[in-house]
Amino acid sequence: MIRYLPQIYEEELLFSFLSRLYAHSPYTTSSTFKKSILRRETEAVDYTFYNCFNEETAELLDEKFGIENLIKKHTLVPFYSAFYSREAKNEILKKAIRLEPNISKSLAYPTEHCGYVRYCPICIKGSGEPYFTREAQIMGADFCPRHFCQYRNANLKVDKEKYISFKSLDQIDFDFSIPKMISESDINIKVSAYVSGFVRAEQNYNRDIPIGSFLTSKIENTKYVSSRGVQRNLDLLLSDMGSFYEGLEYYKINKSRLANILRNRYMNVFDILLIALFLGIKTDELLHPILPEKSQSELFDEKVNELYRGGMNISRIARETNANKEVIRQILLGAYVK
Repeated sequence: MIRYLPQIYEEELLFSFLSRLYAHSPYTTSSTFKKSILRRETEAVDYTFYNCFNEETAELLDEKFGIENLIKKHTLVPFYSAFYSREAKNEILKKAIRLEPNISKSLAYPTEHCGYVRYCPICIKGSGEPYFTREAQIMGADFCPRHFCQYRNANLKVDKEKYISFKSLDQIDFDFSIPKMISESDINIKVSAYVSGFVRAEQNYNRDIPIGSFLTSKIENTKYVSSRGVQRNLDLLLSDMGSFYEGLEYYKINKSRLANILRNRYMNVFDILLIALFLGIKTDELLHPILPEKSQSELFDEKVNELYRGGMNISRIARETNANKEVIRQILLGAYVK
């Protein structure tokens, strides 16, 4: 049984902590170490979330760190549940605190992954005891936002089920050679910095505004929507995003993905963050979204009716608002359907 627990570092993956714990323990094989901490010694170690610890280990971890704190600050459960409804997000958190198995099936966890556990060679060299952080494990955010270098792969390969062969810290090879750095203005650094900020931020478990609805509100009154705000020019939006993200090594957004995110039908967190960054949305605003009191279409309809009551005819209103005369007529008849 494990009786000693080292400190856990800021933003350290729970997996990384277990790797260090193994190195500090008297156990000489991973199987005997896992047998001492897990409900089932055959359980594969999960490098992004958590494992089903046995009762003694769970109590020890809870007493020293708090299980809820470990889940929120040392796993990627908060990241991959960030844009779920308030009810679903809190249910996922409860499951995680209870250390229920297969939590990834409840999350917006992408099928693609980094392939290896990753680290920044400069961060890890200056940390004293090496450890792995959460921010380095997000597919697409491939550069350290502080040292402007690409993350390196440790000799910890992630299989197709997203599990790894568990190793003690002293069995892991680190390359501390000076890496090639890129400009702070490079799009890869901007994306990694934005994602890192979101990973590190305190998640909002009371947010209940659908992310697609919030992003849609952010493209209102732009060139990407019609005068009334109902029709969206996704081709133009996608084209501008493609130009903005030129040079980004991992970019998968297409028209179908974009449309489904805006309709609240697709929850790829990385894609959502790319859209938000393009639209200039700050992390805090993304975590605490507020919808406008009235939509663009509601304000447009009010303006049309106001102009009509002021004595303006349909043709002039259409010219004034840059809209089709038939649209104006339908608004005045109260028959326009969104």
